[in-house]
Amino acid sequence: MSILFSISEGIKSMSKARLATIISITSITLTIMLIGMFLVFSINLHNWIKHIREKIEMEVFIDINSNADQISLLKQKLVGLPGIDSVRYVSKKSAAERFKSEFGEDVISILEFNPFPPSFIIYLSSAYRTAEGARRLKLNIEKLEYVNEVVYQEPLLLTIDKYVNLIYLSLVFTSFIIIAIAVVLINNTIRLTIYARRDIIQIMRLVGATEGFIRRPFIVEGILQGILGAIIASVLIYYSLKIITVFFLPYLIYDSVIFVGLLLFGFFIGTISSYISVGKYMRNI
Repeated sequence: MSILFSISEGIKSMSKARLATIISITSITLTIMLIGMFLVFSINLHNWIKHIREKIEMEVFIDINSNADQISLLKQKLVGLPGIDSVRYVSKKSAAERFKSEFGEDVISILEFNPFPPSFIIYLSSAYRTAEGARRLKLNIEKLEYVNEVVYQEPLLLTIDKYVNLIYLSLVFTSFIIIAIAVVLINNTIRLTIYARRDIIQIMRLVGATEGFIRRPFIVEGILQGILGAIIASVLIYYSLKIITVFFLPYLIYDSVIFVGLLLFGFFIGTISSYISVGKYMRNI
């Protein structure tokens, strides 16, 4: 019965202190919206960096004097190397056609011969899609017979590795700041609610109500405010992202898991902040 009473009192408290409740839910909504958009940005940034790494290719140019058997042997050795996900052969003819499609010039008609050597396009496995991993793989490939040259987008990988950790650290730091803001907002609202009902709390103490019995309605109120704020924020984020994907970023990723996470976060932040604030400010009444 005490639990049902706490839930009932928490709901009644929200309906009685409407202005404080609206202010609290609005603050929570704005905070969770900020967290949600920040989360969407973080996920898309991670996927974008991952996509760039997946597109990194390593091209192994074969000695132009190599015959078909030697090229086949080289391919077998490449497939056996750690760090290589797949290998695709590019013949001299295919290389000339690729040059023509990319630059619009038929090099054979200009030079009257095909200057391009055959090559292998190598796609790296996930563990080697870093500057250090690609460098190690390049050194191993260069040791193989019939290999003339190995090239890949080394500057791009170096740039990604240089800044990606800094970006992720900044994201973690920013997320902690946002969470702290959410806790402070709910904390201040609960404090005002407790202060406004201090006379009732004193009466409940005089009639022998336990601290837990007095606290529970406030904690229920904080939980409900957190959940309602999360629901409103999730709806606003969802339709905002729909507009963004239609008019600006069609490849923007957002998943239902994000909204489930926001609801859980609203419950969590409402519970923790109300519990802390109730315990702190009831000692001063």
